[in-house]
Amino acid sequence: MAGPAVRAKYLSNMSLKESGESRSLFEARVSLFSSVRGGQCQTVSLGSILWGITSGKWRSAVEAVRREADEAKRQALKNALPCFTPSGEFSGLKAADMIAHTGLISIDFDAKDNDFPDFERLKERLAMCPNVVFCARSVSGRGYFCLVWIADPTKHREYFRAISHDFALCGLTVDLSGVDEGRKRFVSYDPEPYINTGAEVYDYTLPEKEPPRAQRLNQEVPEEARVPLMLALLDWIDGKEADITGGYRQWFEILCALASTFGEAGREYAHRLSKYGPTYEVEPGSTDRQYNECLKHGGYAYRLGTLLFYAKKEMGDEEFRKFMLNLEFGDMLNQINSVL
Repeated sequence: MAGPAVRAKYLSNMSLKESGESRSLFEARVSLFSSVRGGQCQTVSLGSILWGITSGKWRSAVEAVRREADEAKRQALKNALPCFTPSGEFSGLKAADMIAHTGLISIDFDAKDNDFPDFERLKERLAMCPNVVFCARSVSGRGYFCLVWIADPTKHREYFRAISHDFALCGLTVDLSGVDEGRKRFVSYDPEPYINTGAEVYDYTLPEKEPPRAQRLNQEVPEEARVPLMLALLDWIDGKEADITGGYRQWFEILCALASTFGEAGREYAHRLSKYGPTYEVEPGSTDRQYNECLKHGGYAYRLGTLLFYAKKEMGDEEFRKFMLNLEFGDMLNQINSVL
């Protein structure tokens, strides 16, 4: 345990009080759900969850997930596990149902998103970060999650963006769906977690920039033209077997654009776009999981212009111009080009 002076340093910065006393990592109150879809909910100490992860309370169920080779069966096994909300105590399933924030943010690193040397030893690398208070294997065994203290819980999302940005500078890709304060995470098993009760409070924020017009506006493409344009773009992609998904961030933005524009109907489009990416066959369930997250949040700030931006980038200016003209969308070309 850290000495009183060190412990007081990070606890006093959080402005989290309960009965007049600051919470510690182990005393923080979180919600534990019987399944990811909700079910029975109870308020418990975070310490009881972390002890369960370390001691093997859920070991047999977690190891069953890790052994299962079939993606659909593995996901079903995961969905049957309890899950908890590291960032707070909740009265319901949504971020708006938060009762109190723990002062912690949960950060996920998935192996499929990180071409990082010796990913198996990432926990050792994360232990070098002075802000990481806890780190353990995720339920799948193919990634890690860590907890970070933040100075002001009212700026949860600004801190998440800043932490993600800092890890990106280190070559690590954070799962961006974790920005939600109410994000649930499955219980896990890791007998050797990293714990630093004297971790430094993270006190940098990255406010959300106003998205460029290409991301936030749909009116450049009339509603009646969106499906024909999308189908034509998919035909072009199939014909070229072109991968416009880029890296994880670009793929995430494209799926968000589909979710905000087409809703559930965009799921088929998401698969047709994603199938030429390098990890689609390796992780066949990842597209559905990510699309579910995008749908849940309304596509965040991304709109159809985001997709057109990346399509134009892949095609090149001249081919994109011909593509639009061939579809008799030439009357929209100047408007679209003005925001792309």
